[in-house]
Amino acid sequence: MKYEIVTKANPLSGINLLVKFPEEDLDEKALYTIQHDCPDFLVPFRYQTVDGEIVLTYQPGERSKLRFFNGPKAPDEYVKFWERLLQPLLDCDDWFLKPFSLVMDPEYLYHDKAGVISYLYIPTKSDHSAHDDLQNMMYQLGQANSTGDSQLENVVLHMLVKKVQPKTFLDTLQQRKTLTEAPTPTSAPLSPKGTPPAGKPDPKPAPAPVPQSAPLPQPALVPAAGDIVIDLHGGKPGKKEGKQKQKKGEKKPRGGLFGGKKNKKAPAEPPVPAPNPAPTPIPVPVPVSAPEPVPVSPIAPGSDETQLEEYGTGLRLVGMTGLPKMIQVDIPVSGIFTIGRYDIQLQQRQSSFEFPAGTKAVSRRHAVIERDIDGYSVTDLGSKAGTFVNGTILKANFPYRIQKGDKISFGNSGADYIWED
Repeated sequence: MKYEIVTKANPLSGINLLVKFPEEDLDEKALYTIQHDCPDFLVPFRYQTVDGEIVLTYQPGERSKLRFFNGPKAPDEYVKFWERLLQPLLDCDDWFLKPFSLVMDPEYLYHDKAGVISYLYIPTKSDHSAHDDLQNMMYQLGQANSTGDSQLENVVLHMLVKKVQPKTFLDTLQQRKTLTEAPTPTSAPLSPKGTPPAGKPDPKPAPAPVPQSAPLPQPALVPAAGDIVIDLHGGKPGKKEGKQKQKKGEKKPRGGLFGGKKNKKAPAEPPVPAPNPAPTPIPVPVPVSAPEPVPVSPIAPGSDETQLEEYGTGLRLVGMTGLPKMIQVDIPVSGIFTIGRYDIQLQQRQSSFEFPAGTKAVSRRHAVIERDIDGYSVTDLGSKAGTFVNGTILKANFPYRIQKGDKISFGNSGADYIWED
């Protein structure tokens, strides 16, 4: 079934998404479930009938677009991301819902402060998504998100290329997580003095055999044929390995550079004197004149406007000194530019631009600038201190159109900038 999602901005309720379809295609059982007990992985909607059509109005509310939170993640958060993305597809049956009635488009996936990923659900009798839509969504998100654990990321990318089903995908990640968190086996406890527990005296106790733990199970995903197998044990041949046993009756090679017999009677040839080399002429250094200094035109202090041609579109500092003077925002149409604060614990960039870790009143995920065919807009991502445009605080997750000369403040402690377009 074909459908169209129309986005409308409401100053009171925020962003609204509208979907229309014929009334005879309504799945009444799914509609009843969502109206009376909506799962947390669905964006709630209002329902009405207009001229034989069903009109659904979705209200994301405090949820932000998931694509605003794409980027590097810690290994445990990376696994949680995939669990929160795919588990709703497996839980649909428990709610009398159909997984392929979910809108599988990364543009319409949402994310709340608790990390829950929410879908739009269209309660129709016919499916409007297909298996290819699911695979495309997973592949796009796999390209947009990464982790510092290269082995974990390779496992995920391998499953994406092989188009592994969601349940197998999650089972493999869970199995790998279990193997990583498995405790190391320890030996039997000793007494405080380091001696075995009291028992029958044994003047010469025999060494106890070292218990060998069973090998850990491997993940369910088997590498495809042709994969490179690396020996992680670093095994090396023993000292005696490589020596070939001499066969019986075979003569042992004797001496000589190539294993031949030594000729003791052969007189040694007198050494041939080497000819005297011809004297090498000493190069005479050629004097090189020092390059003339290139004159540099001085830049007047406080003339940030004269440097806009170098930086292009972006934000120019007018607030507290010590912060970056310019934040260049170079994005194409439909592109996004996220702004936040560096996270010391993660120790890697999460946003397109990040203020230093000690910057006051700026959240780790603070705001995002979007570009469309009409220009640029800024959206606050539910930051603690808020985002201000010309002194007015923005409503969270509500885009605000910005023009050249607008003052944008990230928080209330001096991260104040002028928008230059």
